[in-house]
Amino acid sequence: MRAVLITPMLPGFSESDRAGVHRRMVVFLRALAAIASKVEILYIVPERMLALGDDTAALNRSQSAFWGVDVKALLAPRSERPETFWSHYGAGVFDAAAQPNLFPYCGAGAVAAVRSLLDTAPDLVLVDRLDAAIPVVLSGRQPHNMVFDFVDLYHVVLWRSLFKGAFVPGKLGFAAHMPSLILAERRVVSASALSLVCSEPEKRHLRRLGFAGRIEVVPNAITLCTVPPDVAPERTVLFLGSYHHPPNRLAAERLVRQIWPVVMRAFPDARLIIAGPGGDTLPSRNIQQNGIEYLGFVEDLDALYAGARVFCAPIVSGSGTRLKMIEAASYARPIVSTPIAAEGLAFRDAMDILVRTTDEDLARACISLLQDDALCRRLGQAARATMMAHYDAESIARQAQVLFQEAVLF
Repeated sequence: MRAVLITPMLPGFSESDRAGVHRRMVVFLRALAAIASKVEILYIVPERMLALGDDTAALNRSQSAFWGVDVKALLAPRSERPETFWSHYGAGVFDAAAQPNLFPYCGAGAVAAVRSLLDTAPDLVLVDRLDAAIPVVLSGRQPHNMVFDFVDLYHVVLWRSLFKGAFVPGKLGFAAHMPSLILAERRVVSASALSLVCSEPEKRHLRRLGFAGRIEVVPNAITLCTVPPDVAPERTVLFLGSYHHPPNRLAAERLVRQIWPVVMRAFPDARLIIAGPGGDTLPSRNIQQNGIEYLGFVEDLDALYAGARVFCAPIVSGSGTRLKMIEAASYARPIVSTPIAAEGLAFRDAMDILVRTTDEDLARACISLLQDDALCRRLGQAARATMMAHYDAESIARQAQVLFQEAVLF
């Protein structure tokens, strides 16, 4: 059996290249490798990266090492266009493929590469996100064995982005893109043998909107931390993410500017750690504020979490389920989060985590954990138990394997 993955991701070469979606794909690729004798990945990349395909053996080796699965790598070109008022705001009203975030993946070069790959009749086609699914639809080929992974509900991401973050002139103009975006998602779901979402609330939301086709929940998952550290003695709050991702960027700015000053008034010796790639580009990085460290990419997560007493996720935008929450739970760290950060996850307020909405309440929850070892230990251990029951990578990979096998037989 031969399986292919079509993805808008860039080829990864080191741990610093990994984001949450990579961890989800690791689980899926392991499931594919368990049932397929050959796995291929078609990346849709900027034109400058196409030269990587000149040495196919080296590219295959690097991608097999990155994913931990033997794969063959293929490259398709992204597209560019002049950004005019019409291309930025107008064209996407009528065609989701013309929207600024999707257009690079839907050009003639990507569509031709997808068509060529599908003409080889793979036994299973896994499509990662709407960016890669639209080229499949545009290719004129409709594989009967296609599995579409939403990862995020793009129309939800768009809607939330309109009302969060800094106001930019013309921002609300993107609201007119919503109908064509939902229509594109509906078409992909209808064309797929199986569509995957990260949580039951997402599945219910799609059903309420009238999405047809088979939709199943495959949660995000990580490999369990073997020996979680005990409660950290220092008053340290951690937020971890890639700050090239707008929801993480917005959350970090909120944490630094609105929440942390309240914590510092209670504990002047407390420390805030902003960890993850892109932290040096945050506007708050230029603020002279005590007790804040910007670490950038951190290779040793065990040491990072061992020194962190509290994990705080003040996220207010985006979609999907947050792997950072699952990871913190794996390390038995007490978590303070917004309702959106905890959305779709099995963690329960006051039993596994503390869910708060306002800046003041988020800060007060952090303060309570910074001074209460027993509460830290109870919440951390409860969150870890819930993580083990719902989000262990090995069990989720087995679930995905069964679903992929069913799709092949569809």
